[in-house]
Amino acid sequence: MRDEVHQHNRVTWQGGTATDFPWGRFDHTEKLTYDLDDEHPEAAAILGESEYVQVVGKHTLTWRTRRGCRSEGCGRDQGCRCQTAFILRN
Repeated sequence: MRDEVHQHNRVTWQGGTATDFPWGRFDHTEKLTYDLDDEHPEAAAILGESEYVQVVGKHTLTWRTRRGCRSEGCGRDQGCRCQTAFILRN
């Protein structure tokens, strides 16, 4: 979505899939949000969230992740600042 007044863009993508197997089921969803500012491209950021759910019989295992990256501090010879959090629940 474009905010012309503040010259800011936010783009969100989300999707998912589900697969059934003879032994159970696997579901996956994810969402990516990009923030871009025309006046401050160095502050560009992306936030990603995903969830994986695996069901086998009476057991369910769930992984959740969140990942955030900012362009500040990025350069050709160095990586960007990124943080990832994993949550595992069964």
